[in-house]
Amino acid sequence: MKRRLFILGVIGCLCCCGQAEPESAPATVFSIKVHKNTAWKAGDLISVNGRISEPLAADCEECAEFVFNGYIPAEGEILNILYPGSSEHAFDLPSKVSPMWATTVNPSEATLQALCSVINIKLHGTGILEKFVISSAAGEPVAGRFLMGMSDGAYDGNITGGSESQTEVVLSEQVTLSQEGIAISIPVIAGNYTKGLTVKFYNTAGKCHTTEIFPAGQILDPEEIYEIPEALFGGNGNTGNLGNLDENTLFD
Repeated sequence: MKRRLFILGVIGCLCCCGQAEPESAPATVFSIKVHKNTAWKAGDLISVNGRISEPLAADCEECAEFVFNGYIPAEGEILNILYPGSSEHAFDLPSKVSPMWATTVNPSEATLQALCSVINIKLHGTGILEKFVISSAAGEPVAGRFLMGMSDGAYDGNITGGSESQTEVVLSEQVTLSQEGIAISIPVIAGNYTKGLTVKFYNTAGKCHTTEIFPAGQILDPEEIYEIPEALFGGNGNTGNLGNLDENTLFD
């Protein structure tokens, strides 16, 4: 798979993927599936009604089952599921995974829905990438803590919060740019960025490349991945018109 600095999070089906059975105490196993064909990673967590699952024991290509030790839902209980797991019904951006949610009454089958769009930028050039800065020209929030909306005890898919219209992300590992390009995927809150988004990339020499992303009135869909295929570091910056990414070519 290609390097993913900010990566999509989850997909699953109803099957086992190596999670160890609990040795004692009652437990519930939640089987999770979503729409996009990516993968779970060992250590992933979900939450159900603010309770955090056991870490996933092994990577899974297309399936995931999460164990909750000591938790047996009551019959008919509304089960609010959040990825990544949170005890506060909230998620933070920027994030290395794309947050998702579901509400169900059946722990044996739950389908997660995306909360963020993902912008995939293929950056070409030379040098070592150090950080990038995301900002919205009209002040829409791109970072901070976002709270899940609830109605009658169930997540309703609405989001409030977010405190920053600009945020800086310093990369945790060294990334060397190349002419072949490095794919960088950035989850952003879905919706309408009325004056567009800007992503500025900085290398270790302090040089900057700016990619301006203009939705042109397009509302970013939480179930979509959008592509800026050719961003050349060292050029004069570029404007990217968002287009849907063929999911079959994502991170091959």
